[in-house]
Amino acid sequence: MYRLFQRLLILAALLIFAASCGVKAPPLPPEYVVPEKIKDLKVKMVEGGVILRWTIPDKNTDGTELTDLSGFKVFRKDVPDEEIDCPPCTEKFEEIFDFTLTVPGKAKVEKDRIYIEDLSLLPNVSYTYVVVSYNTAGYRSSFSNTVDVYFRRTE
Repeated sequence: MYRLFQRLLILAALLIFAASCGVKAPPLPPEYVVPEKIKDLKVKMVEGGVILRWTIPDKNTDGTELTDLSGFKVFRKDVPDEEIDCPPCTEKFEEIFDFTLTVPGKAKVEKDRIYIEDLSLLPNVSYTYVVVSYNTAGYRSSFSNTVDVYFRRTE
């Protein structure tokens, strides 16, 4: 009788444990739960440079709500006219801005949008920009869509 009671108690505990889990999918390692990539990076020419603009992501790549967004990194690739036909010269993006939402620095945060100026452009150079977002664990999204600019300073 005692053994039957023990087995029923263990079975009840297992049923309660299994029913209370609430997880509907297998757990994922944190590096797989990253912000969705930015899909609407845009550029506007201004005197002396450009303003980049994009919408702040609100979901992770697994579809869950993005609750731990930390910041953004902006990358740029510069290709001077004389290197336009040099494929190895055009492959590398360099980080030009890294900022957090709590300390945006040069970036301007308005509602769900980010704006940042890049006034360090040189004439007769093609520029390509991409942006990644990252969470508090440091995991990055994929590169955003690219935007291209050919900067010609008028004098």
